[in-house]
Amino acid sequence: MKHAIMGAAVAACVIAGSSAASEISQGPGAAEDMAWVYGTICLGAFPAQPAVQAALAGLHATPMADTDTKSVLDGDPGRGWRLSTKLADYIVTIEDPPYNTCAVRRMTRQGLPTALPYIASLQNYARAKSLLMGQVASLEETLSDGADRQVLATPLGSDPAKQPTQSSMYVSTDYHGRYTGWGALDADGGDGVEIKMAHQITVAP
Repeated sequence: MKHAIMGAAVAACVIAGSSAASEISQGPGAAEDMAWVYGTICLGAFPAQPAVQAALAGLHATPMADTDTKSVLDGDPGRGWRLSTKLADYIVTIEDPPYNTCAVRRMTRQGLPTALPYIASLQNYARAKSLLMGQVASLEETLSDGADRQVLATPLGSDPAKQPTQSSMYVSTDYHGRYTGWGALDADGGDGVEIKMAHQITVAP
């Protein structure tokens, strides 16, 4: 298993960004911004709850109502927060065990212009934790509302002979101009593509 596998697979599959006329919130800095939020909370702090709370406080995140969180998580148990950087608005969720997943979401017109900052954050995390990045698995599906979802999942583990203990996912959901939920203004002028970066702990560290 090699770090290079992740870069080649995701870079080849990532949805292209919007035109050069796009606002800065969806321009070249947008991918770096989202990867930084993901790296800070879901890679750098999760699953340690005190560290997660400190990271959220540092980013001035505000808790979501339980009904809103359940809607985002499709009814699964967990907690949610909203936060804003200078470039974008995000939703952060933590799903309780057995899912045990930290995720960062935002809406875009056509997707982020590149996934390279996400890859770099994941590589840095793997090196810091002495984890091996496995072969990327790709899943494409059409949801009941007609949206198309692509999931690129990277297994992480310390022993290639054993089951991975963690997974990182880059998920893009294309609503084809029919999105009306939270962050809909960020989808104006495009199809409306939600980007989600998620870190799942499959085995307790």
